[in-house]
Amino acid sequence: MTDDLQPLDPADGTALDYVPVQFVIDPVVCCQINVHKVPGPDGIPNWFLQDYAAFIYEPICAIFNASIREGHVPEVWKMANVLPVAKVHPQVSIDNDLRPVSMTPTIRKLLKAISGGWILDAVADKLDTRQFGALKGRSTTHALIGMLHHWHAAVYSGSSVQVLFVDYAKAFDHIDHNLVIDKLR
Repeated sequence: MTDDLQPLDPADGTALDYVPVQFVIDPVVCCQINVHKVPGPDGIPNWFLQDYAAFIYEPICAIFNASIREGHVPEVWKMANVLPVAKVHPQVSIDNDLRPVSMTPTIRKLLKAISGGWILDAVADKLDTRQFGALKGRSTTHALIGMLHHWHAAVYSGSSVQVLFVDYAKAFDHIDHNLVIDKLR
């Protein structure tokens, strides 16, 4: 999918000498594991991560903190088992009735949730109130209700409604991270 993009260059300063204290992960944060979810390709069962948290979360948090400091994610955390899941029952067509679901390592999901929370905290006040994607407690249903409300209000006040839908398929899955780093600088 992104094989044509250049990987980040660690020599360009993405590694940090110092990580602010608010971005240092404490082992207490790492204990929120859903034992009923399927593990990823690393084969580490979620019950193991939960039951042995007192013994393993200090080293795991050290790996998390090193990953943040160095700007590098271990390769094994980038792997996934892709499973076909039915969109409709019964399936008629393999091409149209199945969707791929990636089973990624639970440890990766945990780091992603922690760092995603930091990012959301940093940008939450800059998001449009009509932003519905990728936000907890908001969904496409909320977006549709908001659109319908806006359209009905416009029509009943005598205004017109013009709509343009554009489908950027996989647009956000194919971003050159070097450009993002340059923009952030």
